[in-house]
Amino acid sequence: MSGLRTLVSLVRDRVRPFVMPNAHVSPSATVIGNVALADHVFIMPNAVLRGDHLDPERLIRLGGYTVVGENTVVSAAVQLGSWCVVGAGCGLGTGVQVGNRVALGDGTVVGEGAQLADELCTEPRTVIPPGALLESGGRYGGNPAQRIGDWSEREVQQHCKRAEDICALGSWHAYEFLPLE
Repeated sequence: MSGLRTLVSLVRDRVRPFVMPNAHVSPSATVIGNVALADHVFIMPNAVLRGDHLDPERLIRLGGYTVVGENTVVSAAVQLGSWCVVGAGCGLGTGVQVGNRVALGDGTVVGEGAQLADELCTEPRTVIPPGALLESGGRYGGNPAQRIGDWSEREVQQHCKRAEDICALGSWHAYEFLPLE
């Protein structure tokens, strides 16, 4: 074993992550403190969820079939809906609210307090300023983020299927780490 601590408690074990049994946190990822992971969540290698704020209202909450990509950092009080895919190398600032069926491209940065509605996507390396409000059904890109098109219903359905497929892959990863008997 590597000696890494995947799930980290705070305040002498009084604040610890809550992870549903069928969610998978990669052994090289770190989930700290005030975090709740729903069914079929997959936290990929080297991702960090920093639920290091002790206020229960500042919980990091991830809905079902949500994926957090490699090397992504999620700060306190972030809410991610269901069927969300956060790409590799993203950064989500404190207090970000993300709706259901959202795809964040690799390297997307979401500023503190930004609100992203349901059913939208960002292109890779999009920068969403603090406090921004992104509307449903849009495709966003650039720095700062601007609406550059629409995200069709067909694309949303394909995205949900992709999220489920990636989470299934997470289940296979979890199986690989079962103890040998």
